[in-house]
Amino acid sequence: MDTGSDFIRPEFLNILFFQQKNLVIFPYVDMKHLHALEIFTAGHNVVDLESTALNNLKEIIEFESSNSYAQNPTLFFISNTGKEQLQQIMELDGIRCIINSNENFSDLANGSKFIFFNKKHGQFINYEANDEELVFENELISHSENKELLQEQIQKIKIAASRIFRELNQSGNLQNLPQILNDYEKKYWNSILNFTGNYYDIVIPDIKISDLKVKPQKALKDFSDEYEVLISTNKPIGKEFIQLIHEYRSKKVNPQHLELEELYNPLRLYNYLRNHHWKQGIPQDFISSWTRMEISGYNLTDTDQEEFNLIIEKLKLPQNSVTIVASRQGLESKEQPMKLDIPDTIPSLSTDWNQFEQWLMNRIDNLEDIIDNSLNTSPEKVINSTFSEITSFIYSEISDLNHMLSPYRKESMSALQPQNNHDILNQKEKILLVDTTNILNLDKNEKGELKISNIAKVHDAVLVLGYIPKMWADASMRHHVDNKKQYEKLLDRKIIHQTPAGTKADIWVLKIAKQKNYKFLANDLYKEYRKEFGKEWISMNRLTCVYDEGDFIILEK
Repeated sequence: MDTGSDFIRPEFLNILFFQQKNLVIFPYVDMKHLHALEIFTAGHNVVDLESTALNNLKEIIEFESSNSYAQNPTLFFISNTGKEQLQQIMELDGIRCIINSNENFSDLANGSKFIFFNKKHGQFINYEANDEELVFENELISHSENKELLQEQIQKIKIAASRIFRELNQSGNLQNLPQILNDYEKKYWNSILNFTGNYYDIVIPDIKISDLKVKPQKALKDFSDEYEVLISTNKPIGKEFIQLIHEYRSKKVNPQHLELEELYNPLRLYNYLRNHHWKQGIPQDFISSWTRMEISGYNLTDTDQEEFNLIIEKLKLPQNSVTIVASRQGLESKEQPMKLDIPDTIPSLSTDWNQFEQWLMNRIDNLEDIIDNSLNTSPEKVINSTFSEITSFIYSEISDLNHMLSPYRKESMSALQPQNNHDILNQKEKILLVDTTNILNLDKNEKGELKISNIAKVHDAVLVLGYIPKMWADASMRHHVDNKKQYEKLLDRKIIHQTPAGTKADIWVLKIAKQKNYKFLANDLYKEYRKEFGKEWISMNRLTCVYDEGDFIILEK
């Protein structure tokens, strides 16, 4: 019986990762076992294709390869392929795929672009490699206790290759190669350089590795335990911290010093800051900004304040450096009678936003007071769990409303002013264009499909910042979602807007943003469009996003 571990072999690591070749496996292998090879596909977006269900397989692969919306190239897992289909696929240029079929394809094994493997006999048809040629691959696999650690090692090589590629683009030489590959023995450097050339399809300049001197580096500390305390103790406080460290990075850290993961992975970024910028601990001014919750505008409850103090105690932060902003509940005496001074007339949402927002916030405040009064003055009346569950639900809803309205609240709480015509016209500036397919790539399911459920999360994350989301996707996205029927409903309801036929979402979003002076949300660097739209304009108007523990967090400049 086949198992996924059958494919964790140095040969497959060499073929798929280091050489960036395509692989044909026969006879039939269960897809869940075949997907074990996905560990060797770092730097690619994986897409599953079932040949028997597609009459135009070649056209789909051709279109997806040349019109991908993602920054990374696509690698296809293609199952149940027929001989004629395989021959057509082998004629295509610039594609990456792993193909499986029950048919014997030995007679098609000519050339080296597609490597053929007979699973039944455990033999490669057109590939040979001895142990001496696979020393690095054997080293990586044998020193990884599990697949997760192996995947981490492979991803680390991919990041090193990204730095090499960036170094060549910027300086045209590899003088800094010893610093980039300092974690690896020199005998493995050529393997990493070859991978870089194969992945980016570039020619690596000749370099005499033996002449390069390696400077010893200090061992970096791991601050994962610290990060866990900061993020997991309290969700709103943790989300604020993540947004703050990315804001700090954008203002005070040279991006050339960061690896790719350190740009978008909050844990990796925190470790970098603690090792390089915050060696003596988190700066007091940073902590002070954090406690004010200025980015989210979230109001700390009594429980939040207690948990904030718990974080401070656990991390041994100086107590006198922190002043936690009290919430409304903490400022009001529980003995005071409730003031129900809410106007009976509901202000207009379309013409008197400030007054409507104030009216709604007053309603929320009074609802909080009613609950607090019930729980604090008559706890014996809380007889059954049903009331407690309702109370918990209401508190949760209040928290979400506070969080959602906070960007508007900061602008309007100082005075109740009716909007003038200029304010109403400026509401259009609150629209945020979203390259939906690009952002959803931050979190995919086990099959490599985009999750429909994440569309609502991204939509809500935009609302929290005070923007009105307009979410765009190109036509190809329907082939990559985990629920096509639900996706069609989102299109019908205009929650997702589809770009014109043949138009990619990235260029479409840029054109609309430029024409209407909107900001846009995407993690794409838009290198190919910098000449047309201007690097500075893209940088000023682009918001980026990170995915952390189930949440999409948008980073504002």
